[in-house]
Amino acid sequence: MALDLTELFEDSGALGGMSKDEAIYSILWIAASIDGVLDEREKSERDFFISRSKTLKGGDAVEDGHLLARLEEKTKAWRYDPYQFEPVTINACASLLQESAETCKSVFVQAVDIVYADDVLHENEQRLLDLLRKELRLDNVFADKAVRILDAKNRF
Repeated sequence: MALDLTELFEDSGALGGMSKDEAIYSILWIAASIDGVLDEREKSERDFFISRSKTLKGGDAVEDGHLLARLEEKTKAWRYDPYQFEPVTINACASLLQESAETCKSVFVQAVDIVYADDVLHENEQRLLDLLRKELRLDNVFADKAVRILDAKNRF
């Protein structure tokens, strides 16, 4: 089953229309590239999460061999304009809210780990984490703890 990413990356006004796979892939790709640089450490973290994900194995996004290439082209085009990522992030979060709270928490933690992988938290990365926290409706205690732990992990 081929995925049409045209609507995925346009602000059509309809929120929550992504599949679980599309939403997770989108957030992980955005986390790796929102600072304007696709650092090898961030890319490695992203690829690690994608390859180990129980959710994504065998899903639509994995079966569509061109999905990753299309996502990468979109992120390259937007690398220097982080505001382009907001509608996609909001839509992805709305889609994940239809899944489970645990899925939302897991994706947030993975995004945090990716943005901290290069030991530098850029302003755009902080904006992304704030947006994810808000749109995924995460408890502040949980989100703060995840950030502190993963910041410490990536400084080692």
